[in-house]
Amino acid sequence: MNTLTIYYDGQCAICSREMRWLSGLNRHQLLQFVDIQQPGFDPAHLGVSFADLDREIHVSQSDGPLLRGVDAFIAIYRAVDKKLLAGVLALPLIKPLWQWLYLRFARNRYGISRLLGMRVGAKCDLQGKCR
Repeated sequence: MNTLTIYYDGQCAICSREMRWLSGLNRHQLLQFVDIQQPGFDPAHLGVSFADLDREIHVSQSDGPLLRGVDAFIAIYRAVDKKLLAGVLALPLIKPLWQWLYLRFARNRYGISRLLGMRVGAKCDLQGKCR
């Protein structure tokens, strides 16, 4: 089975909430989660810069290339048996639109979190315990 390591922004409230949701769906233990905002995190082994990782979600695969953006979400959703959601994101005619929308979201994720009343920068683990 292809295991995935998700590199996400743990200071983003929406991102952290999504990772907690995915953690709950991770019945096959195919997902690992890495908060790129943790002290000491170094992306050198991935061959991408921290700025690249911070710009959009990235996923490393045990048996494939590094994925980013919508392609990362497609792989993630397939791993947690959300195949319909993955299929909608992968539709060839609208996948570029999803990628465009995702990049706008990613660029504005802190502001969107504030608009939704979510605490930005809350230090929460994947079990939902926050400091």
